[in-house]
Amino acid sequence: MKHRHGFTLMEILLVVAIIGILVAVLLPTVSKVKRRALESKAKAEARAIETAVAQYESTYGYRPFRAAEFANPEGQINAVSYAPWTTAYDALIDWLQGNNPRQIRFLDVDNSQGPGVFNDPWGFPYHVCMDLDYDGNIDDTTNGPYEVVYAAVAVWSSGVDETDSQGANDPNPASGPDLDDINSWE
Repeated sequence: MKHRHGFTLMEILLVVAIIGILVAVLLPTVSKVKRRALESKAKAEARAIETAVAQYESTYGYRPFRAAEFANPEGQINAVSYAPWTTAYDALIDWLQGNNPRQIRFLDVDNSQGPGVFNDPWGFPYHVCMDLDYDGNIDDTTNGPYEVVYAAVAVWSSGVDETDSQGANDPNPASGPDLDDINSWE
């Protein structure tokens, strides 16, 4: 009797099919884990901005911008939004990184995205709102997607799609939170 060496075509196809089934089962799990890791990173970075602002306020006695700098003609202001495309946002991140009167670094930034750039894990800038009348809430709905936030500072990422709840690619959405938004206060 002759001994056969090697595998038959049927055995090889069976092994390939089993490997394919395993990959199909594991691939969604791996992508969910990666998505959750990025969401956790975004939440941690949003809280880091929030903490940096609190440390700035503790050091200087006021938040990085004063209400008078953003008051409307009647002198009233409740909140200020640091939209990612404004010089105010750039100034905020710059001040928290050490360009302040005492040169204190309140926020460490990974400069792999460029000097002074602080983006979420998907490459979009964070959104920041502050309560400048010190009443403990941010209720100016034009400054963000949430109606009232009971916090001194609100930081959020619009998530992987950078869209609002209506699907618009709006970097400062006022129509409501999207399902993939990540914020610092919940």
